[in-house]
Amino acid sequence: MKKEKVLLPLIARVFVQSEGKDEWGNRYFKLAVKDSQIDLPPFSLDQISSDPQIVYSRLSNAGVSVLSTAAKTQVLNMLQVYCGLVLRHPAGLIQAANFTAAVAF
Repeated sequence: MKKEKVLLPLIARVFVQSEGKDEWGNRYFKLAVKDSQIDLPPFSLDQISSDPQIVYSRLSNAGVSVLSTAAKTQVLNMLQVYCGLVLRHPAGLIQAANFTAAVAF
């Protein structure tokens, strides 16, 4: 019997795996897709805000369809919520893995 693939909605499969800054203080986010073997590259906040199409393409190649306007909005909203949680956290900038339960989209 063939095992059926369970399809989760977009916001349930994409999450911020970690984040960091480069030597110039630019923020980078390492996104991941649940149940995907594809290792996504880190994306800079500048890249996400100025040309998010590469993020959508990479996510789509990792198995999450980010073709509709609604799906693209979900990705950007997830990042915006995540950024707000990190900035408001008393410990400041910490590993995103610590927020996985709170920000598991």
